[in-house]
Formats: sequence, C-alpha cells, structure tokens
Amino acid sequence: METTAAQSTWARQVIDAVNATEGGPANMMDASMLVRDELGHNLPDSVTEPFEFLAALRGDEPADAFDAGDSAADYASMLTTEWDLYGPEGE
Repeated sequence: METTAAQSTWARQVIDAVNATEGGPANMMDASMLVRDELGHNLPDSVTEPFEFLAALRGDEPADAFDAGDSAADYASMLTTEWDLYGPEGE
C-alpha cells in the first residue's frame, strides 16, 4: 500500500514531537540502530519517508494509530514514554 500525504505529514509530526523531547533524539537513534542491526540494512529516511521510517521501527503500530485517529502528539508521547520505561527495545 502506498503512503498517503496525510500519513507522511502525521509521521513527520510524530518524529518532530519525539525529537522535541529531552531524550527523544537519542531514543530515536538508539531504536533505529537496533532495528537496522536486526534487519541488516538501512531504514527508510526519516525526512523523505517518515511513515515508512516509523513502520520500520514499529511494524503495523503507526498505521494502526493513524487509522484509529490518534494524534501525532499522542503517538509521540506513547513512544517517548515507552522508550523512557523500557529503553530503545520498547515493550
């Protein structure tokens, strides 16, 4: 399925909200590195393919959150809370 402009905008807002938090950039980088190491290749670019980037990190979860109408701020808050509690591996 092709990513829509609305999904890309939402994902960009999620990434920006995560990066605006104190530990967000480091947590995002750590999670990215873990997934990259597991996959054995680079992730989609977070700037040019933000929705695909989040999907690479979290599987179907971003699509489910978007489809459910979760705000970008709420999803970003969930990510940062989970990373603060469990580290970059998540729950």
